Amino acid sequence: MPSISPDDPRQRVVGTYRLGSIAARVGDGPFKDLYAQPPTGYAIITPARFMAVITAGGRHFGTTAADKAALFDSLIAYTGTYRIEGNHFITEVDVSWIEYFNGTDQGRSFELAGNQLILTTWPAPSHDDPSVSRVARVVWERHDDSASGASDV
Repeated sequence: MPSISPDDPRQRVVGTYRLGSIAARVGDGPFKDLYAQPPTGYAIITPARFMAVITAGGRHFGTTAADKAALFDSLIAYTGTYRIEGNHFITEVDVSWIEYFNGTDQGRSFELAGNQLILTTWPAPSHDDPSVSRVARVVWERHDDSASGASDV
């Protein structure tokens, strides 16, 4: 891959991030935390690839089918190459915890604020009521030693 300028947004987002928070808004309502207990997760961004894993807090080992389904329902994981267009961070998903997302473009508005990377999904039908839109906002906290965006991974 050709080198990229330090001013290129792809270079500024490169790094390892720990999940700070994840909240969603349905319709015109307020943003509300998605999980009762704080979720955990990491995002790793290289100059060409994005990878994120998020799990709900309070997860427990599952032995029954219902327990295992609950674990699956409390997970978000995907990876793919990405591109930046203005303030849009678009991942071309190649591997996802839900097959439906494989081969799709998942767009987010993004903002860099200090050590935070804030990704806000584009409006999409709500999981609970497809007649209203849902927007999620994920705040990632830089977890590497570099202010310039170089990753420790």
